[in-house]
Amino acid sequence: MSADASKKLIGLSVMRVEKVHDYPQLELSSGAILSIFNNHHYGAGSLSSIHGEQMLAVYELEDKISFKLQKGGMLSAGMGDADYNGPEAMVLKREDEPFIIWN
Repeated sequence: MSADASKKLIGLSVMRVEKVHDYPQLELSSGAILSIFNNHHYGAGSLSSIHGEQMLAVYELEDKISFKLQKGGMLSAGMGDADYNGPEAMVLKREDEPFIIWN
C-alpha cells in the first residue's frame, strides 16, 4: 500500500458503518467502501459511533494501520501475522477505479 493510496482516505467522512459477516464495512462520502478483515480496534466506544466523522489522517506502521477521526478517536487495523483472518487485511473499493488492497 503506497502513501499516495492512503492519502485518498484523508478528508472523507464515514457515511455508514455496517457489519458484514464478521467484519466491518465503512461507506465513505466518496461512495467508496472500506472493508476491514483483520483484527481491529476502536478505543472510543462502538464502531457505529463514527458515523459522520471525517478521516483526518492515516498512519501506516509495520504492525498496524490507524485512521485518526474527527472527534479524536483512532480506528486501528492490526497488520501482524496474528491479526489476519484471511488473505487481505483491508480492501478499499472505489467506483470506476481499481481496488486498493492491504495485505
